Amino acid sequence: MKDKVLVFANEIYSDQILTGGFNRFKYMLSYFDFNDFDILTSRSGFNLLKIDFEKIKLFGVIISSDWFDRVHFLISYIVRTCYSICYLFLNHNKYKVFYSISDFFPDVLPAFIFKTKSKKWVQVIHHVCLAPGVREGSYVRNFFAYYLQKFSFYLIKKRSEKVIVVSEFVKKRLLDLGFKEEKIVVSGNAVRIKNLDSEVEKNFVYDGVFVGRMSEVKGASDLIKIWKEVCGELQNYKLALVGGGEKSYVNYLEKKIQTEKLEHNIFVLGFLNDEEVYKVLWSSRVFLFPSHEEGWGMAIAEAMACKLPVISWDLPVYSSIFFNNIIKVPENNFGFFAKEVVSLLNDNKRRLELSEKAYNFIKTYNWERVAKKELSIIFS
Repeated sequence: MKDKVLVFANEIYSDQILTGGFNRFKYMLSYFDFNDFDILTSRSGFNLLKIDFEKIKLFGVIISSDWFDRVHFLISYIVRTCYSICYLFLNHNKYKVFYSISDFFPDVLPAFIFKTKSKKWVQVIHHVCLAPGVREGSYVRNFFAYYLQKFSFYLIKKRSEKVIVVSEFVKKRLLDLGFKEEKIVVSGNAVRIKNLDSEVEKNFVYDGVFVGRMSEVKGASDLIKIWKEVCGELQNYKLALVGGGEKSYVNYLEKKIQTEKLEHNIFVLGFLNDEEVYKVLWSSRVFLFPSHEEGWGMAIAEAMACKLPVISWDLPVYSSIFFNNIIKVPENNFGFFAKEVVSLLNDNKRRLELSEKAYNFIKTYNWERVAKKELSIIFS
């Protein structure tokens, strides 16, 4: 009999704001045996999981407190961390393995506290935050994100057996931060293969599309600057923004769109479920992804799977993941980015060639292979 695993998937505080780490876990869960795992997650996390896994209701899901999820994310993190610690105080003997799917402290601190010689702790790290003075967005929020991650990294270095990372780029960053190389395993990411061979006929509604969290780090406000320049060339072209975000930030984006008189060109669609996201992707011509910080780029892979050419900022990580299968633009060169968009929209032959190239490249990535590798690490 395999050791019972407790999965810490406790960082989700809104079912309208998905993290890459939670999405990654959800995609791999299809290949996990539910009998081997209990999942400790938030009410929002449970709601997101049961969309794809109706049978999850029958298995071990422990729902942490959601009392403060609507008050402030940091307060909700503290409350759910305390809940997890109390749960483990009563039930820690049930588990031989802890599997933390993110480096947010609700997924790290309880594992650290109850880690013993007889228990294994496997930690997943997706990316390393940039310093608050460098990272896009609110300095205060970025300050907390940066130093809370440093705190988590300290705990992970002290007690975890294995650290799973999604790319060689992230591995190098961790080595620079003092992690031991023998602890780190590169597992990778993938794309949902079941959607790749669809023969859906493209019926274009949008000229450009972005899918991701609405935040400065993901380049959401960059899109307004870029699309304004695109509309200087192609006035009637439409851009769809898909993804959840903090309400105050989404309101800011909507007001900015109105100020720039782009309300007939940019459409904020908000959080959509997986099937709705795919419909929007299939109905678009070009994928724009001006994110400033990535450990891999799952949104890019999903777009490529829908035969979309991708234009992104030239982040170092992309060179070893997507190679020359996406168009990379020097970071913060909005004019150059807009010109690349216009060029693709005006050149149907080139756009289709890049679409096919991207599709043929990304379909070699699949979640089953990643999940099997991860399971071998968990149970080895």
